[in-house]
Order: sequence, then C-alpha cells, then structure tokens
Amino acid sequence: MDTPGDARDIAVSGNYGYIADYGNGVIRFYVSSMGEREAAETQHLAYGVVKRADYVYVADGNAGIFILNVNLSERGSFDTNGTAYDLAVLGRYVYVADGQSGLRVINSADRGRPYEVGYYDTSGEAKGVAIEGNLAYVADGDNLGIYDC
Repeated sequence: MDTPGDARDIAVSGNYGYIADYGNGVIRFYVSSMGEREAAETQHLAYGVVKRADYVYVADGNAGIFILNVNLSERGSFDTNGTAYDLAVLGRYVYVADGQSGLRVINSADRGRPYEVGYYDTSGEAKGVAIEGNLAYVADGDNLGIYDC
C-alpha cells in the first residue's frame, strides 16, 4: 500500500492498522483489503504510533503527543518540551522519547487532559523507547539508557 507521505511507524490491532505517515498524520487502514483507508491529520510530523485498547497514541514531533480514538477523532494532546520521536504505553502512562528533552512520562488516565508526571534527562537525543516489565529502554544517540518506570 502506497502512503501519501513517509511511513515512519506502524501499529496493527485486530482488523486495523495505523501508520505514522510523517507530514500526513496518521492513516488507518483495514488489514484485509489494504486499499480501504482513512486519515487523521496531526499538527506536525507523525513519527511514532501505538495502539492500546480503544486509543491510538501518536508521537507528533514538535507538537508532542496526540491521543486519538480508534476512529481517529482527537481525544487529547500534550505538548512536550522537545521533539516527540517515539512513544510506548504502559497502563495509564505514556513514555515519550523526546529528543534533547530526554524521556518524558505522561499520565493519560484522563485521555482528554494528559499531563506530565516526570522525566529523565538522558545523555543524548532520545529517539526510541520500549517498555518491558518495570524498565524503560531509551535509544539515545550513542547510548542505551535503562530507567525504572
């Protein structure tokens, strides 16, 4: 499937897939037909996407993060201090690889009003994050940072 922009990340859940399509926001597609798709524009550059339960979380560059319903209508957003390149979701928390601003921790229990609850000042430019158990792994330029969640 050709996307109109630069596909940066993908999340698949059930019958739907969600593509972070850089300057074109998020594209939702029906997995079995691959041609049927919808798009939701975000404010800046969609770098990363995660699907959890009934929500789609988007790392949107200088605009921070966006939380969308699965039908791509916006539920909430939070403007981080840096450039949101990637994110991981664990329970009510969103962990954001936020470029020069390190790892940001956002409480998204109220998806309409997420807020920051903490951060880690990483040694470089945080561009990737993964959560396993109670640890956050951050790709940080020349470094792999491992932090307690």
